[in-house]
Amino acid sequence: MSSEAHRLKDGDSLRRCHERQCGRAPEQENRLQRCSGCSRACYCSKACQRKDWKSHKAECRANGHALTMTTWDDQLQSLGFENLSAFSKAVTQWLDAHKWALQTCVDVAVIRGCGINLFQDPQRMVRFSLVTRTSTPLPSTRNPSLLFQLRGWNFLTLEQYFAADPGCRQDWERGAPIRASLCDQHKDDPLFVGLLPALFTTEGLDMTQFVYYPQFRTDPRLAPTSPSLDPVRDAILTDLFRLSVDSINEGFPLRKISLDSLAPAFPGRFVRSHGTWTWQQLFDDYAQYRHGQHRGLDETLAAMRSGFPPPEAMLASKFLAV
Repeated sequence: MSSEAHRLKDGDSLRRCHERQCGRAPEQENRLQRCSGCSRACYCSKACQRKDWKSHKAECRANGHALTMTTWDDQLQSLGFENLSAFSKAVTQWLDAHKWALQTCVDVAVIRGCGINLFQDPQRMVRFSLVTRTSTPLPSTRNPSLLFQLRGWNFLTLEQYFAADPGCRQDWERGAPIRASLCDQHKDDPLFVGLLPALFTTEGLDMTQFVYYPQFRTDPRLAPTSPSLDPVRDAILTDLFRLSVDSINEGFPLRKISLDSLAPAFPGRFVRSHGTWTWQQLFDDYAQYRHGQHRGLDETLAAMRSGFPPPEAMLASKFLAV
């Protein structure tokens, strides 16, 4: 079974084998084991870990270095995390739970901020500000999609980031092997442009984390449609950004249920089964949704102003990365 087939079978498990060709979800008789070097990547077997080492090595060493810096314990404990490892695990799971929404936020920021062809000249980045939802100890059984809220964001150049704190340049340089490895994964895609760095900060914590989001041009076969969307371009992007942020903050995480690159994402929720958090969609078709099923989704849909329902807004955004 292919890794994508694993990812779409029986819902969408939050944790999966880090080996790209595997992607297996944990099973009752086969639990995933964390990499001892970075405590982030998980594997279903030693064989998968050995196979993945060449691509994981740079990330592992960078994250392993971060995990040895344990000066933040007081701050972490005031936020409800026992230690750096617990916080790192929570952030990783939250990022994975909202992967589609965060990628979409970054895509919208690039399109509105400077355009797909200019975000690397000079290099731009997005800074996201998070807050924890509670200051009490967080049990390991807590829904990881609800650990943080997204409170703010801004689009800036890398040099502006360096100017704010000269020590940030070293953090950026340390991530060079990770960026090279990620770019290598997309080198055969003719639509791949580059990586947009996203910096995540957490209120009350003097620690940051970079995540890199790939950016792609609109398929040339779709580009002729783009000019026809100009009158509603800003409204579509505003709606899509709000839908993405609200899905994070209001508890209806969005995920795709199809391998089709143009297919829409659907709202869902995470449920715990056999010790694993798994995403379950709320419905199969947006036309099935009825007011009152989810208050947060009700309010988000009511606030959309482009006139495009979510699936059409998601599809329209694919025509705008030109």
